[in-house]
Amino acid sequence: MGSQAVNADRNMFPEHSFKQKGTADNQFGTVQLSGNTINHSDGNKAGKESQTISMNGKNDGNITNVLIFQSVRKKGLDANGGKANDMKTNDFIKDQLLAINKLFGLQIAEADFPGLLFSELKLMSQILFAQGNMENVILDMIDHFEKGGGNDYRNATLSNRARQHVTTKNYINYVKKTLITFLQKHYNPIKLLDESNRKNNLFYRAITSNVRFPVFHSWRDILGGLTITVNDTWGNLIEVRNYSVANNRFQGTLRFTFYDHFGLDRPDVEKMYVNLAGFRAWFVLQHFQKFNGIYKPFVAIMEVEVPFHGYCYPSAEQK
Repeated sequence: MGSQAVNADRNMFPEHSFKQKGTADNQFGTVQLSGNTINHSDGNKAGKESQTISMNGKNDGNITNVLIFQSVRKKGLDANGGKANDMKTNDFIKDQLLAINKLFGLQIAEADFPGLLFSELKLMSQILFAQGNMENVILDMIDHFEKGGGNDYRNATLSNRARQHVTTKNYINYVKKTLITFLQKHYNPIKLLDESNRKNNLFYRAITSNVRFPVFHSWRDILGGLTITVNDTWGNLIEVRNYSVANNRFQGTLRFTFYDHFGLDRPDVEKMYVNLAGFRAWFVLQHFQKFNGIYKPFVAIMEVEVPFHGYCYPSAEQK
């Protein structure tokens, strides 16, 4: 998909250019901020149609919880709403595994002893892909996989390590700064940021256009444990909690929920990782029909809360 330009008021997002990245989240035309209105023209119709949305919302007072962002890819699902390939299980027979690589024959031969396969996965993870307290995290995640419930997984150490990563900090800082700027410019229209208003939501568009979701695949991440436990975050959602306004000062908490799938799809084992017995064992445990899907992939969740505050003063029109 070709990129489209998005023009926005420099006073609202002074340090960020609106340039498309061609993701599923970024299918919109041209946006212009003028005074207290948003003007939106449909890029697919060469700007022939436009919408004007009033931004003259009154002070929103106290709000307990507002979902202001949900990425296109939700937990466990692909961008089209179907089950993500790396969340599927019990879908490969012997010949299909061997068609990927003949090395799978070794793990197929061990399938009568799943404990051997789990040992290969754990040994690989400990020796090559995790250090320190992240070694405990990956072993705990493998145990969670072995239990077969497929329930969401949370781990405080994993969340803390993800939060400390530079790509997470960049994402959080951009979201926080953009939110504060939006609230200040438009005099606290927090309800206008509700994710259900995605089509006409400049905040949503700013996030999908100008900043990348956290990713963990540098060499330090590979050796340190973030790559094997998470790698790329599949998606995220952002909530504003405990929002209040008093004397033109607003404050609240941004709650970020990042998530990824602890599972493999075929492309994962068509790369160099197919040469590692641990990755082949993981794939066989998840996908080989011999196991009848008892070892289920799951969603790993990392949660971060960040306070924010700012000041907003209504214009003459907004009073």
